[in-house]
Amino acid sequence: MHTDKKLKAWLAAVSVIAYFLLVTVIIMALRGSGEVGPSGQPGEATRTKAVTTKVAPIPATFADIFDGEESRAFYNGKAVEVSGSIVDFFGARYPDIYFRMGDGSVEGAVKCHFTDSAEIAKLAELEKGTSVIVIGVYNVRKGLRDCSIRRADGKEIKPTPAPLIKDGVCVLTVEEYLAMDFARNQRGEVLLDGAKVQIIAKVTGFSSTNFRWIQDYYYIYIGTKNQEIRCGSSYGAYMEVSTGDMVTVHGWPSQSTSTDFIIDTYTVEKATF
Repeated sequence: MHTDKKLKAWLAAVSVIAYFLLVTVIIMALRGSGEVGPSGQPGEATRTKAVTTKVAPIPATFADIFDGEESRAFYNGKAVEVSGSIVDFFGARYPDIYFRMGDGSVEGAVKCHFTDSAEIAKLAELEKGTSVIVIGVYNVRKGLRDCSIRRADGKEIKPTPAPLIKDGVCVLTVEEYLAMDFARNQRGEVLLDGAKVQIIAKVTGFSSTNFRWIQDYYYIYIGTKNQEIRCGSSYGAYMEVSTGDMVTVHGWPSQSTSTDFIIDTYTVEKATF
């Protein structure tokens, strides 16, 4: 009887010792791989990865980045912070929106690509010539990637809420459309996000042009004499409507570099109420 008790006690002790030995071996193995550190905390490999994603960007000038192949190679793949003024916007649709930013000369400009929706929304409130600070990962071939942006003067950029877009169509007034100001910035591109536009307004006039005696282009003007939108039109719609008619225009905005705003229209219909 006593022998059985001693045997059971011995076996229990051996089991406990074996358990602790097994746990020790596992912990030592994980420490060696860098996955677990002292007291079960993340090991060196995990901590290094976390720190790497939060590394402060390197302040850089255009001269720093573009001063020869060696300089480009040094900055390639690193997060950099660059100051400058907006040189130009490009008409790419969301989310592939970017612009060039430089020290005042196109030659000194760098392309900045934005992918985060919150940062893209800020572009609607910026204009050419605005002094800004951009942080992004530099790529030798593609400029700055995954950028964030802020004004150099410290003023907060408050994005304008996007208009209601239902089933890919955005219903706007003439005033709302013109307020998007395609000529100065990326506002319309950002807010409309590639949606088709519908506008109901009065016809104020007509015009047509001939391209090299080969093709005629027809335009219908809608709105008021002070706020007009020129709409590309089919010949049929051009001939059907008259000045003063209420029409419904459907189409996609076309970015303009002048004060002339155009909707590339595929249909112009008389409005019915």
